[in-house]
Amino acid sequence: MKIALRATAHLDFVPGEPSGNRYGETVAVYYTIAWLDRYLKGADDPATAQDAYGRLTASVFDDSADRHNLSQGFWDPVKAAESGDPVYGGNVPYIIAEMPVANRLSIYFHSKCNISVPGSSGRAQSSDLRATGCAA
Repeated sequence: MKIALRATAHLDFVPGEPSGNRYGETVAVYYTIAWLDRYLKGADDPATAQDAYGRLTASVFDDSADRHNLSQGFWDPVKAAESGDPVYGGNVPYIIAEMPVANRLSIYFHSKCNISVPGSSGRAQSSDLRATGCAA
């Protein structure tokens, strides 16, 4: 896969670095986790491979990256006061769950896929994920 994110720079793909796009890090983490689940964990577990394949070819993000996102976001003073932790208790990370994948992909550069379908010799392919998605 080649994912070109909307409104990003090179450092947006490095978790923890300053970002120009509030969703860049989370989207990069989403695809990284799904890819590793598909081709590493999925090598030994067909159910994991199928689940990860579903995330890689989805048209809408799930919460798999949101569950790991602790950094970028905003600080909510009410949440901090309610938590009793004035420093970290108010952290509200940006989330991508239920957001259309096409909304996070570049309108200038095409994102592409050519990945194996678990349990078959088929491939999911697309030369423009934003326009057509990634389907077998």
